[in-house]
Amino acid sequence: MDLAAASRNIVSRYTVRAVTLAAGSTGIVWLVVDALLLIDVLAARERLAVAGIPLACLAVQIGLLVLALARPGRATAILYLAVGALCVFAFQAIVLSELPDVQANGEMLLNRGAFTLALLGAVTGSALSGLVWCLSGFALGTLATLAASGVLGLPPRVAEGPVIAALTFSAVLVSLWFSLRLHDRRTEDLAAAEAASERMSAGRDAEHRAAALIHDTVLGDLTAIVHSAGPLTATERDRIEADAAALASVIERGGFPPPTRRSLQHDIREIVTDYESIGLRVDVSGHSAALGDLEAASRDAMLSAIRACLDNVVNHADTDSADVFIDRDAQQMTVMVVDHGTGFLIDDVSLDRLGIRNSIVGRLRRAGGSATIWTQPQIGTSVILSVPRDPAEVLDER
Repeated sequence: MDLAAASRNIVSRYTVRAVTLAAGSTGIVWLVVDALLLIDVLAARERLAVAGIPLACLAVQIGLLVLALARPGRATAILYLAVGALCVFAFQAIVLSELPDVQANGEMLLNRGAFTLALLGAVTGSALSGLVWCLSGFALGTLATLAASGVLGLPPRVAEGPVIAALTFSAVLVSLWFSLRLHDRRTEDLAAAEAASERMSAGRDAEHRAAALIHDTVLGDLTAIVHSAGPLTATERDRIEADAAALASVIERGGFPPPTRRSLQHDIREIVTDYESIGLRVDVSGHSAALGDLEAASRDAMLSAIRACLDNVVNHADTDSADVFIDRDAQQMTVMVVDHGTGFLIDDVSLDRLGIRNSIVGRLRRAGGSATIWTQPQIGTSVILSVPRDPAEVLDER
């Protein structure tokens, strides 16, 4: 389900509903005022005895309008317009028969009922449906007015008040419909742009992961071959074959397979064995078993980042040993990879180098973690790698 489209529809319906309630409430106020005005006019002329039926017509119209607003629907709308038109006819016929001069100077008193019929508004939540009901109310009010004049033999007339009400309310509904349509189009454009941005972001992420995979497989295997003292050992051949198979799988799938949860001790021992086979002694200390608490993707990212750090030691540090210390706390898992080699200036690393920026920093950042590097020439390099114990919480906070 498109939640964005659903929320737009809800907002649209409530906006139209608010406009309809405002118009209907105005109509109720006008009918109450009309009742008070009728009492005042008849009292001034000492004709209150004839006020019963006209006041009853106004009361019925008020009640039906309240019902139509409280329980919007086609049935209540039709009931209001049909009975309301009869009330307008009866009201005007009685008032005109008792007060003939009102037609000349009492249009406000006569036409409030017809005026209110045009303010029914939307019934089904659509601005365009409100326009249909508004014009229907105006038409019925006008027919009731013409019928009252015809029954009494008076000249036919079309009152200005209902015309103004119908035109004004129609303009409001059309403007509302147009603005909602424009908003929908802009929202659709924004949603399309957001989707394109997400696709681009996913593409960049895939490129970075592919670059990291190439760095960790092809370049790592070339490093192992270069530093090999003789023929490749069985362990080295197995690693190269596994790396080639992983790379071929990514190319065939067109994507990356989900991370797997292998034995932790096998992973750590494999790292130590792989690098010892090319002349780098790796001492692992701390809580190595704690890596098993990580979610599979974070654990694979951490192990791959450790390998990338050790690759850099082999290629650039000019030393035959490195230390790996593993620790954890309630929030995150931390691994420190330390060597006492030649070191370097971090600012001198060119942008096209994949090891630090992509295989270490970028990889952990994509897993919700971070990497911090301290290094100086002739002193050595220390890399602090960290990932959250629960990566889902970190992604939710973002």
